[in-house]
Amino acid sequence: MSAILDQPFHAPADTDLVNRLVSERNHQIGRCGELAGFIHDGYADAAGFFFRANEDRFNRFVSTVSEIFDIEKAKPYIDAVHWQKALDQTDVYECMPQARKDEWREQIEKREVPEFSEENVRSTIGDLLLSRARFIAEKADGVFRRLSRTHVTNAPEGFRKRFIMDYCFGYGSASCSAAGYLGDLREIIAKYMGRELPEGRLNNHSVMDYARNHRRGDWVDLDGGALKIRCYLKGTMHIEVHPDLAWRLNKLLHSLYPAAIPSQFREPPKKKPKIPAVHDRPLSFECLRVLKDGVKRQGEREWSTYGDYSKAACKEAARVLEQIGGVKDGNVWRFDYSPHDVLHEISASGVVPDQVAHQFYPTPPEIVDEMLAQAAPSAGARVLEPSAGTGAIADRVREHGPCRPTCVEISPLHCKILESKDHQVIEADFLEWADEQDAMLGSYDYVIMNPPYSEGRALAHLEAARPLLADGGKIVALLPATYQSRDLPGRWAQTFDRFPGTSISVGIYVEESE
Repeated sequence: MSAILDQPFHAPADTDLVNRLVSERNHQIGRCGELAGFIHDGYADAAGFFFRANEDRFNRFVSTVSEIFDIEKAKPYIDAVHWQKALDQTDVYECMPQARKDEWREQIEKREVPEFSEENVRSTIGDLLLSRARFIAEKADGVFRRLSRTHVTNAPEGFRKRFIMDYCFGYGSASCSAAGYLGDLREIIAKYMGRELPEGRLNNHSVMDYARNHRRGDWVDLDGGALKIRCYLKGTMHIEVHPDLAWRLNKLLHSLYPAAIPSQFREPPKKKPKIPAVHDRPLSFECLRVLKDGVKRQGEREWSTYGDYSKAACKEAARVLEQIGGVKDGNVWRFDYSPHDVLHEISASGVVPDQVAHQFYPTPPEIVDEMLAQAAPSAGARVLEPSAGTGAIADRVREHGPCRPTCVEISPLHCKILESKDHQVIEADFLEWADEQDAMLGSYDYVIMNPPYSEGRALAHLEAARPLLADGGKIVALLPATYQSRDLPGRWAQTFDRFPGTSISVGIYVEESE
């Protein structure tokens, strides 16, 4: 078994509580025996009045007093209650694979558990505690066994990068079992990524319900893009993991079934998959809980929370709220759009765009106003904003025109914010998108932008925007002031020292097409 299976998967648990639970169980058995003896010893007729008084008009309650107060029937129920307590108080149940949870839950519900004696409890709990190192492999096995057998996407030999579960929802909400298996998968992936474990079953319920009810048929990234899910009304959940994780899941299966998993399913891909660089910043799970617990307020454009959280988590959440456009007013964060779908997206993915990697520095209103004074877009003009971020320019364009600009933005989260503000949104890298838009040549009257500066992207944006401009159109761009020494065909309108959040001086550059 691999080294990861040799590591403690959960903290050690104290088994000394077994004596207390067994004593409590024996005490309850004794009290029930005393009550049964009391009832049978001349008080059955009096007790019968209570039961008959509680019968409904359909006479569904038909048990006799003797049957009700049968101590032999009460013992299995009392044993089941105490087995559940023992599992909960040793944390064994919580860290079990979902398949084992389902087995124990069924035994407890059917009261088909062993007698709750000290010998049985110590033996069973001890075995479970010692098995916790195997639980991670059993979690992978449970997920694999839970996959649909009717979808050809699922391979019988092991995990592929994409697989499907069915019957994941009931009565409009995620089933406890399916949420548990998703949680098992997320725990395994978190172990391989070296991240803290995702928070419990309720979080998985919430993620699945969001994917089905708000993003039905769309992929929803989880845990920084390590996996994603897509849910449908008929109850299926499609799951896709990073290709480098599928074979690792199969190695876990191989540790349980050495002869069952073909070698090609247990080897890394020979050709590295083309996966775009991840430019996202993971958030702590406590920060995610702060964001998730925030309440909706007036008009759904406000957010606040009054929970008991650490200062570090609150500070991290504040940075996120500010990044998505919130302005703090006392204990309330105010937005110019409804932020709650965006917060759902953050809760599911567990990340926000990294500011430096995305070169995301929102344009201050005073600079946007100067840019619009140079552009002077007319009502109904066709306006394009490349690399739009969260819409600092597009928001003012719509007010100034008025017109509805088209925003091209690479970050899915930023696109969600732009959609919440009712902008026209294209999720794409602007440079790649512009290179493929032969049909869009000459389509825009204005291109107004504050492009990213690193790696020559500012000039690349300028060059990509020119073919999209209509005759007589105008480009207004915020560029590094050092570009004033370059031989550019347009003119410079105004310079600003030290753009907020940077040490760079910038200038408004204006270029008109002939």
